[in-house]
Amino acid sequence: RIDNLTNYPQLKPWIGERSHWESILNLGAGETKVLGGQKRILGRFLFSCHIRDFLTRLNQKMSRLREGVNARTTVHIFAGLAGGTGSGCLIDVIAQIRSNYPKEDCRILVYALLPERYPKAGWKKANYHANGYAALSELNALSVGAYRPHDLNGQGQRLGNLSGPFQGCYVISNENNDSTQFDVQVEL
Repeated sequence: RIDNLTNYPQLKPWIGERSHWESILNLGAGETKVLGGQKRILGRFLFSCHIRDFLTRLNQKMSRLREGVNARTTVHIFAGLAGGTGSGCLIDVIAQIRSNYPKEDCRILVYALLPERYPKAGWKKANYHANGYAALSELNALSVGAYRPHDLNGQGQRLGNLSGPFQGCYVISNENNDSTQFDVQVEL
């Protein structure tokens, strides 16, 4: 896809130069999971590769939920913000849902898990905490209309006014008020 951007117009406006991808493209499969996994643009790219499948499944679920009733639906989105996958695609998930289901018909609630203050050994790579900060900054900009993401399902144009892209965002961590830390792999 990166070598053939003319065939993928939804990628072209935001993907950048191929040279920026060399470090990721030159990794082996196992290495990509470890080293490439905390790059937010990789998370966005992976989501863009499966956007049609995501929308098909979303539409199927929404149809089933609304079958026989004309009720407002609430979509709950859970995302970890430390790695690149969750923090990289969160904005696009919200934007795609909102652009397909208006605010009057669909509420969107986001549950964003911050990077752990004291991550497990081997978890904290170069972008670990920066990913969380960047994702929260994008969420804030999206919520006030200052950020309009590109349409990953269209021709790469920016999405129009998403008017109330989400109704709430719960920012959570792996620590409670007593400073007890929870293992996010096992419990949350």
